[in-house]
Amino acid sequence: MLDPESEPPCPERPDPPAPEDAAVRAYYDDLAARYDEVRFTRSSYGQYLDRLERVALARALAAARPGPVLDLACGTGRLLDLATHGLDASESMLTRARARWPDKPLVAADAERTPFEDRSFEAVLCLHLLMHLGRSKIARVLRECRRILRPGGRLVLDFPSALRRRLRGPPPRGWHGATALSPEELMALSGPGFELVGVDGLMLLPVHRLPAWLRLPLLPLDRLLCRGPLARLASFQLVELRARTCGS
Repeated sequence: MLDPESEPPCPERPDPPAPEDAAVRAYYDDLAARYDEVRFTRSSYGQYLDRLERVALARALAAARPGPVLDLACGTGRLLDLATHGLDASESMLTRARARWPDKPLVAADAERTPFEDRSFEAVLCLHLLMHLGRSKIARVLRECRRILRPGGRLVLDFPSALRRRLRGPPPRGWHGATALSPEELMALSGPGFELVGVDGLMLLPVHRLPAWLRLPLLPLDRLLCRGPLARLASFQLVELRARTCGS
């Protein structure tokens, strides 16, 4: 690894793009008061997904260097036990997160225009965000993540699987979580700032079609299948990227 002091300067940030889609922000502002209960506390589907995500995130973060970690799109703070900082566009969601994590720095901002200094973090987590964004905005968010990551830092993010989406058919018209990608498409959007470290699947089994009592016992099987050749067929792809040094 090069000495950070000897690295060439990174390109300056572009002019601020248009504000984040107000419809998505309004959706989560309205949902915030009941989000945790509806999506996780009373949902065996949500509990199943939470456990899968935590196993995959712990594995990815174990390879990161010690240091500050940002949960980008932290929502109500479900995963802030894995991060030192949080950011979300929804003030209502952040109100819940601040009540849960009063001692952590949590800020309201757009993911493509964060208030952090260059090279602030050793790792950035970004779950359940990209599916809400168009591809041009995804590219801008990735550039912003590269700016705030230290060289060699890790970016761990997820998105719906394009292959699974093609097999199942498109989501309902007008659904704002409709963006699906392949790892190759993500890398094309990331430009030269990142290199691919690994890809895991999340939720290969059709959990929503299984009885609630059967879901959690199937977790070990789902984890095993999602780390093999069937990972691309999982509902979500969890991708780990490493920030390149500028000019490399």
